Amino acid sequence: MKRDNKHIPINNLTDNPQVGILVKRRKFQKDLPDDSEHIAHRHDEHLFLVIESGEIQLELDFQQYILRQNTVAYIHPSQVHRILDLQHSSFAIIGISSVHIKDEYFNILEQLFLPAKPIFVSGEHAKILSGTVELCESIYNSTVDRAYSSLLSDYLNAFIGLYVSQYLRNVQSSEKSNRYQIVTKAFRELLEKHFSNMKKPGEYANILNISPSYLRECVRIATGMSVTDHIQNRIILEAKRLLCHSKKTIKEIAIYLGYDDHSYFSRLFKKAVGITAHEFRNENHLF
Repeated sequence: MKRDNKHIPINNLTDNPQVGILVKRRKFQKDLPDDSEHIAHRHDEHLFLVIESGEIQLELDFQQYILRQNTVAYIHPSQVHRILDLQHSSFAIIGISSVHIKDEYFNILEQLFLPAKPIFVSGEHAKILSGTVELCESIYNSTVDRAYSSLLSDYLNAFIGLYVSQYLRNVQSSEKSNRYQIVTKAFRELLEKHFSNMKKPGEYANILNISPSYLRECVRIATGMSVTDHIQNRIILEAKRLLCHSKKTIKEIAIYLGYDDHSYFSRLFKKAVGITAHEFRNENHLF
């Protein structure tokens, strides 16, 4: 399923976008059977590609990478990407929406300098990662009610934890930050602390001691998204988490997120998600 967002398609990995989880292995002797992955697009989910054999040529935010065996690539939902070429390749795809990712891992993924360079995993680490992928796939294929499988969610988060550990070890220490990335990282750290009580870009710019226009420029260049989009997405993510994992009423959630007028919050949620908060809870609530 595709959606258009300012002419950049957004492809849903899962048949039901409300589930937000996909674990699948794919194998190709020739190129992709359709052109959807060749066209630049985004996904709603955080996407991991684990290359098991062969070679894939990936373009990620205008940078090209060759992915080979035991390489893991991470693609953030904000990133535009496409597959340029693949033949005689097999790989695992893991897609997971933000709402299912543990806070500690989500915060790290949000603070990575994008595009995150693909990492090569070797030796015992490669065996552990491969085994975790196999286990996730087995649970995914055998679980009838995938959306609510806490076991599947736990193992997917274990996979993300393994990836984050390897990424920080292999890549981050050697990366040099440019000014746009530094400002964006500082903004994201502030956003994580203040999203419930600071809704305006100017408030973040004031704390960072920069102009709102410069903050907008840095964030747009570093992530491809506006400051306002980042703020709203973080609020909606927290709302989804509370709707899924808490017993708070919708009014209580609205107040917790800084909206005294819960009807305004409800309209905001429906505009962002496409369904009401009540409908989202009915489809995803774990209690």
